[in-house]
Amino acid sequence: MEDTSRSIVIEEPTTTTSQEGSCVTINCKYKYQDGLKLLWIKDAKWIEKEKKFDGIIVYSSTDERPQVAEYSNRVEFFNDQSNHWTNCTLKIHDLKKNDSGNYTFRYIGSEKYISNKFLLTVMDNPCKVHIKPAILNKSFKEGEKVRLQCATSVACEFHPLWQSSGSSEILSSEHSEDEVEKRSELQLNVSWTDDGRTLTCRPSRSNDSYLEKIVTLRVEYSPKTPNMTMNEVVKEGELYTITCTVESSPQATLTLSRSSLTNPEKDIITLKEIQSNILKFAANATVSDAGMYTCEAENTEGKNFSKNQLKVL
Repeated sequence: MEDTSRSIVIEEPTTTTSQEGSCVTINCKYKYQDGLKLLWIKDAKWIEKEKKFDGIIVYSSTDERPQVAEYSNRVEFFNDQSNHWTNCTLKIHDLKKNDSGNYTFRYIGSEKYISNKFLLTVMDNPCKVHIKPAILNKSFKEGEKVRLQCATSVACEFHPLWQSSGSSEILSSEHSEDEVEKRSELQLNVSWTDDGRTLTCRPSRSNDSYLEKIVTLRVEYSPKTPNMTMNEVVKEGELYTITCTVESSPQATLTLSRSSLTNPEKDIITLKEIQSNILKFAANATVSDAGMYTCEAENTEGKNFSKNQLKVL
C-alpha cells in the first residue's frame, strides 16, 4: 500500500445522513503541489495487481480516469488555494439513493496520496418534488393559458407547494392525486410582466432550498410604447442627443426617423438598430435637423411607436 499520511484531510464531520434530492458538502484540504492529477472516488478499493485505487470516479481533473456519467452536472469541485493548503471540497447536488457510500480524495503526482473516508448515507425522501412538464424550453405568448404541475410521490403526507421565487406567499393551486403521485397544478394567464418570472415548486413543510425545483417563464410580447429621451429645443451647432428604449420580447428592431417641417409626409431614416432594445443618436444641430422624430419598435409579435419634436433655433 502507498503512504496515506495526512497530506490530505477530510474535515469533521466525516459522516452524514442526507435526504434524497438534497445536497451534501464534503470539506477537504490538501498540501499544494504543482501538476497534480485530482480525483474524488466513491467506494475506493486498492487493486494490488494494478497498483491503483479502483472505484466510481465522482470528479476527475484527468482524461485518463474520467468522471462517470451519473455524476455529470451534479457535482461542484472547489480548488482555491490558501497558503500551504489547497481546497478540495466536493459538493454533490440532487442526491440519489445509490450515492450512499464512502468518498475519498486522491491526488497523483511525484507522490501519491489518498484521504481518509467520508461516509454518506442517503435516505428515502417520499416528498421529493419535480415539475411537469419536465422541460420548459418554449416561450409562451402573452395571454396564453399555462398549466404547471408540482408533483411528489403519493407516499408523501402533503401536497407540494408553488411560490414565486423570493416571496414567502404560497400561490393558489389545484390539488389532485392518483395511485402514483400527488400534484399541485398552477394555472396562469401569462402577461408581459411574467417574462423572466421564476416559480418555485417545493415540498410542504420543508425549508431546504436544495429540495426545491424552479422554472423560469419566457413570454413573447409586442413592444410597449418606446420611451424617447431627447432635447426638444437646441441652438444651431449645439450637440443634441436622442435615446430610445423599449420593453419587448423577443428584442425589437428600433428605427429612428424624422419628418421635415417643410415636408411632413416624407420620413428620413436617421438610424436603425436590429434586435436591440436601445437606440442612441447624437449630432450637432443644423436647421435641417428640425422636425418630428419617430421611434418605432417592431418584433415578431407586433410594433409600436412614439414621437417627439425637435426645434433648432
